[in-house]
Amino acid sequence: ALNTNLDWLPNQPLGKFATQTCVEGYFCEEASQSPNGSGPCFSGHYCPPGTSYPIPVPAGNFAELGAIVPALCFPGTYTPIKGYGSCLPCPAGYSCEGY
Repeated sequence: ALNTNLDWLPNQPLGKFATQTCVEGYFCEEASQSPNGSGPCFSGHYCPPGTSYPIPVPAGNFAELGAIVPALCFPGTYTPIKGYGSCLPCPAGYSCEGY
């Protein structure tokens, strides 16, 4: 198919509604028509570019709304299970080393 000219796809109705690659911090479910897709990544989850659904952060990490990557809890704080939006203070009498 060399030397074949095609009309630019965005000039066609199909091209105006083609799925887009999702931007970082947002998730795009199937057939999303915007780079911002279904919305910002949920608190406690992270969304690298092209994410179809938010990924829960692992235990010991946290992520705020629209996070691209999980962040480690600071020393003296922790998260006991995955999916936390912020870290909790370490209970009295326990050591929480963080990173």
